[in-house]
Amino acid sequence: MANTVKFDRDEVLEHALQTFWQKGFLGASTRDLQKATNLKPGSLYSSFGNKSELYKAVLQRYIDNLSANLTHCIDSESTILDGITAFFNQALSPENIKNNVEQCLLVKTISELQYQIDEQGNNQYQDLISFANLQIEHIETRLASHLQTAMDTGELSKTISPSVLAKKLQIQFIGLRQYACISKDAAFVEQQIKEMTASTLKN
Repeated sequence: MANTVKFDRDEVLEHALQTFWQKGFLGASTRDLQKATNLKPGSLYSSFGNKSELYKAVLQRYIDNLSANLTHCIDSESTILDGITAFFNQALSPENIKNNVEQCLLVKTISELQYQIDEQGNNQYQDLISFANLQIEHIETRLASHLQTAMDTGELSKTISPSVLAKKLQIQFIGLRQYACISKDAAFVEQQIKEMTASTLKN
C-alpha cells in the first residue's frame, strides 16, 4: 500500500498563499512552495495536481476568507450598511495593509498574468485569469445580495440597482486598497472610507 502523506490542508494553503502573494504566480518556484509548505514537490503536486491547480485552491481560500469576513462584519453590526463599512475598515486597516504584498490577490493575479501572450496570441494562463475574474464576480454578488436586503428592509433607498451599487463598491475598494498599499497615511485612508460609504451607501 502506498504511503499517504498527511498534512493540514488549510495550513499548507495559507503558507502557499503567502508565498504567491509575495512572489506572484510566475515568481514562486517549486522550491519556494516546497520550503513554505514543508512538502516535497511530489507530495505537493500529487495533492493539488499542479502549480495552477494549487494556485486555484489558494485563490479559493482567499475568497472564502474574504466572504467569511464580510458575513462576520455584517452579522456583528446593527445594520447591513454598518457591517459593510466595518468590512471595509477591517480590510483596509494598517494591520492588514502592510505593504504591496497585501494588494488584493485577485487583482494581483489578473495584473500579473493578463499580458503573458505567446507568439500565437494566446494566453496560457487564461484559465487562472478567468478563475480570478469569477471570484471578483462572486464577491460582487455577495455584496449585491446584502444590499438588496438593505433595500428590502428600507435601510437603503432603491435609487440604484444593488448590482450596480456592488460594482461601485468593488471599484472603490480596489482603488483604496491599492492606495493603502503605498500610503503611510492611515488616517487619510480611514477618512476616505467614511466619505465613500457616506456618498455611496447613504443615498
